[in-house]
Amino acid sequence: MLWRGSRHHHRKSGGNGQMETRQLAYFVLACHHRNHSEAAALAGISASTLSGALAALEAETGLALFRRGPMGRYPTEAARWLCQISERLLQATEAAASLPVEAELQWLDVVSPLHLMLGRLYRAAGLAARRVRRDHPGLLARIRFHSPLDPAPLDPPRAQGGRDGGRVNLSYSETDTCDPDLFLFDDEWVAVTNLAQGAFPDTEIGIAALAGLPLELPPMLATLERQGRHYCAVHGLPDPASVDEDLGIFSRLSRRTRDFALLAPRSLVAGGLQRSTLRALPLAVPLRSPVVADIGGTGGPGRVYVGALRQALAHPEGAGAYEPGFTLRQMRYFLALADERNMSAAARRLNVVQPALSGQLRKLEDRLGQPVFRREPQGLRPTRAGVRLEALAREIVACHDRVAREARAIGAAERHHVTVAVDPLAGCASPLAAAFEKWLDIYPAARLRLVEGSATELPRLIESGEASFAIAQIHDGAMPRIDLVPEQELGLLAARGHGLLDAGGVALRDAAALPLILPPQDHPWRRLLERAARQEGIQPEAVAETASAALVGAMLPRMPVAALATRAFALACPDAGALSFHPFTDPRLRTGLCVLFSGERGLRDSERMLVRLLRRTLQEPPEPA
Repeated sequence: MLWRGSRHHHRKSGGNGQMETRQLAYFVLACHHRNHSEAAALAGISASTLSGALAALEAETGLALFRRGPMGRYPTEAARWLCQISERLLQATEAAASLPVEAELQWLDVVSPLHLMLGRLYRAAGLAARRVRRDHPGLLARIRFHSPLDPAPLDPPRAQGGRDGGRVNLSYSETDTCDPDLFLFDDEWVAVTNLAQGAFPDTEIGIAALAGLPLELPPMLATLERQGRHYCAVHGLPDPASVDEDLGIFSRLSRRTRDFALLAPRSLVAGGLQRSTLRALPLAVPLRSPVVADIGGTGGPGRVYVGALRQALAHPEGAGAYEPGFTLRQMRYFLALADERNMSAAARRLNVVQPALSGQLRKLEDRLGQPVFRREPQGLRPTRAGVRLEALAREIVACHDRVAREARAIGAAERHHVTVAVDPLAGCASPLAAAFEKWLDIYPAARLRLVEGSATELPRLIESGEASFAIAQIHDGAMPRIDLVPEQELGLLAARGHGLLDAGGVALRDAAALPLILPPQDHPWRRLLERAARQEGIQPEAVAETASAALVGAMLPRMPVAALATRAFALACPDAGALSFHPFTDPRLRTGLCVLFSGERGLRDSERMLVRLLRRTLQEPPEPA
């Protein structure tokens, strides 16, 4: 279940900050190499210099960009979003430093609905863009794969001298036929699994082995999902379950202990697998999904790019370092001059002294090898080189402004995305909804995701990072906790119409003689009941075991049985009026609700606020039954 804040919130616009093209070039290189020492060596800098640049970028953007995994450091979703915009900025910066004055500038948009993973296709797309720019000066491909953090396209205004070169779409084919010149590659499906090499030494996995594993599909395009489910149906395999997993990092599946097989095209999972201990086994009965380019009415520019992309896929190269020819400061200074056409006015707009502005302009022209302005009586007039540079400078600054404007908001939103694991018998859905409503007033951009888990699963969900915290029954575990409701009566819940229990409380010895619905043996209620029963020398028997609140609520009206419950659980049942709660009286048994959280990670401020609000709503007097 996902609750999403719907209130509008104000985003502050970021300032220019200290972010620079060289720093972004280092960052992009680090995104494409799990070993940052290797990335530093390729950039020709020390590992400490790279670490310092990345730390400064994290501080300026407010984003957590890298996390440590079993196979090295991997970029987060936010880092992949930033990497794509940074590469677009750096491509334009390289072009600005090398664009021949006689070249006509064309923008070619290369888009894809595929999730941004920094994988094979994305790397080849970037390499093709650089090759096209080298062989066809003036043709600039702007690449945008889908990112949930960047749903809208980044299309800055075209400056004079730049024209639209069309659009190329990269995706999986929905048919079996396509133009051979637009075919890119067949993406072989694999089974991503945690089967150990010793337990499963085969280099591919057959239908029989797949039939013995829980099958799953990750988030993917509808075309691919249909293909995966059809494959399973044709070969007599069970319909795979859909799982919510970030294929760029495999944070959840890497920690799973039970065996599984996740079916997916190799390109979707290859990048993430390099950063995990999971295996990708080819399917013995193959399944292939063709990846194609759609150039629409683009014509020449599109075919030129697709040709370079096919070559990049056939002969891949490692991610090389960008060589930005200019700084962001130089681009902003240049645009101020292009807009104002006057040195003094531009200096005032930038809030700098005129000699500093003149010095930066001189460095820019020295790097370009030609002047970008002519000094005339009416002011500054762009040269032909200046006209070409202006279009690229606006692209560069637009990319940077997008980062400065949205990075902080993305970071804040990530910090307020809370996943709460809940004991299904907690009986706190209504108080949690009330607490979340109040929480939204404080954090309007917040999102809350609720997952249910057994008493054994709740600590695992917290330690694995899949849950921010858990609402659980108080027990003797070692995990840090915050008590929500320290005292709750434990007793039996039954339908009034069956006449199973007299009004009031019930002695434990009498309860043990009744047909009972009990939670599983790992549940704190069950342990508390059986401990008290042993002291009384009795043994309650369960006619049914379940931790499903819905199933308990469905069984009680239909069967002459009693369920172990708290008063809070009884009040939360949909048919509470038809049920009666009978607390244990001899002896009295009490339990409580608490929040469990990771001692290593702790709780963020927004999470603590949600806990505080939940405790307040839980301790409000309940409405009379």
